[in-house]
Amino acid sequence: MPQVIIRVAKIKTQSAAQGKTKHNYRLMNTPNADPELTTALNQELVNTSQRDYWTLANERIAEGIAKTARGKPRKVRDDQVHAVEVVLTASPDWFKRGEGGQAEDVRGSKWVTDNLDFLKNRYGAKNVVSFTLHQDETTPHIHAVVIPLTEKGRLSADTLFNRTSLTQLQTDYAKAMATHGLERGVKGSRRQHLDMKQMYGRQDKATAELKELATPVTTTLAREVELGKVPAFGIGADAWRANEQKRVNAELVRQVQEANKRTEQANKRIQEAAQAAIANAGFREEAEALKRQLNVSEGLKNAHYKELTELKKEVTKLAVNLANGKDIPRSILQLGTELREGDRLDTKKKFEAHLVSGTYEDGKSYYKGLEKQGFRFRNPTEDNPNQVRHPKHGFEFIYSEVRPNDRKISEQVEEQLQARRAFREQLLAEEKQAEARKIEQARQKVATHELSLMDQAFGIYKWKIGPGDLAACLVVPKEKVDNVLVTLRVGSSSWAADLRIQGVPNRTDELVAVYVKYDADFAPQVSRYFDKVRAGGSQVYEHATHQSQREQWQALPRQKSQEREQEPTKSKDFGIGG
Repeated sequence: MPQVIIRVAKIKTQSAAQGKTKHNYRLMNTPNADPELTTALNQELVNTSQRDYWTLANERIAEGIAKTARGKPRKVRDDQVHAVEVVLTASPDWFKRGEGGQAEDVRGSKWVTDNLDFLKNRYGAKNVVSFTLHQDETTPHIHAVVIPLTEKGRLSADTLFNRTSLTQLQTDYAKAMATHGLERGVKGSRRQHLDMKQMYGRQDKATAELKELATPVTTTLAREVELGKVPAFGIGADAWRANEQKRVNAELVRQVQEANKRTEQANKRIQEAAQAAIANAGFREEAEALKRQLNVSEGLKNAHYKELTELKKEVTKLAVNLANGKDIPRSILQLGTELREGDRLDTKKKFEAHLVSGTYEDGKSYYKGLEKQGFRFRNPTEDNPNQVRHPKHGFEFIYSEVRPNDRKISEQVEEQLQARRAFREQLLAEEKQAEARKIEQARQKVATHELSLMDQAFGIYKWKIGPGDLAACLVVPKEKVDNVLVTLRVGSSSWAADLRIQGVPNRTDELVAVYVKYDADFAPQVSRYFDKVRAGGSQVYEHATHQSQREQWQALPRQKSQEREQEPTKSKDFGIGG
């Protein structure tokens, strides 16, 4: 039955990423790739603009990496794996082939779609940054680039692509491809696959040998043969010589033409055979690889059988000794003690790890998470006080033997949950603060622009701001401009106007900037009106020094301003007088 094939290669450096980019997008000379098929049959399904892998990796890492407690992205070490290349294909004989051994086009097939879905489901859709189908070589295959970001936003190829997870990857990939009639390779095989350079080298060598065999045999037409002059023996000698020469040349031409025809037929058969052999050069390599794999499998099977046989003998011997009343050998007891202690320490270690990094919402879900790792729990009894069983050998322990940090598990679970809640609240508060800073920065940018226009207008219209004067810019809706002007025009104490500046584009937000200049001792009344303007959804902008002086006058109003409050004025909605 055809088998799945999946390989991974880590990408640590920019040069390695660029090299793989050039190879996969055929931006460099690629052995064993047909340039005509590259354009016609190769396809990129994710990185359609064919951007380089290093740029894609850095962009995804910046987007998806976890934040520190201060809200900053975690640092990425220079020696960290930034991306992983995954090569996916199947046994060469699984692909349907046409004349000449060329595999049929699989673009748009369910096999390609299922491969892409497998990677997205396993590593996250955003982490699959490239997915390239190659059909310009003997066997169709896929080069995918995955960014090793965990669900918690950690950049860790060691977590996602370690020895254990790679073994599971082979199994899971085979399950995903089972509907296509593909199965897993031999589990536990120590056979190492050839890298691309080795594979290309072998195929190039085989191809060169076959091409040499297929070199056409050439023939050349014979030159015309001229007869020597026949000695004169009577009338008609010249005519005889001409006829003989014509006859001999015609015969030579006929023979050479027949020879050329036979040669052309032979060359055609040789070329057809050579093309078929070249197309199947990859099959020969795969056949040799499968043969080696089968030998390794047989070796493993025989070794396991021998080991199992010896173990059965030891078990039988132990059973007989126990039945005869003999004591358990000290070596067996020592082995059992060592195994139990190893499982106890492993249990404690995994309990602690799950406590810190596991997903749970309360004590019950904490134990559920451990059950998913294979641990089993039970209520203690008088006959058996043990409460937890390790999945490897079945050793059982009471909680006091394995509890993390030698403290009650329930207390530590609650502490961890409280710490996580506090951390989430801290992150939320920091996010809100960051958003508030962002809004304030935007407001300050607008304020700087509006005050700059105000200063220009004051210069153009000769509005002088004396030592005892303050100024501000109010941005209000058009329909409220008249009301603002009437309200802020208070005798000699305050004046307001809508000043236009030539050359400055008209506003498009249906708002108008009104500039006001007022005496400093009139600040309390102005402050109250500014509050009303802000409460109505409009904006008030002031230079920092003017704002500070206004607030000081508002807190400590002078006698002059108090007297004004007692006098009626013509202001409207200013809060002054009646």
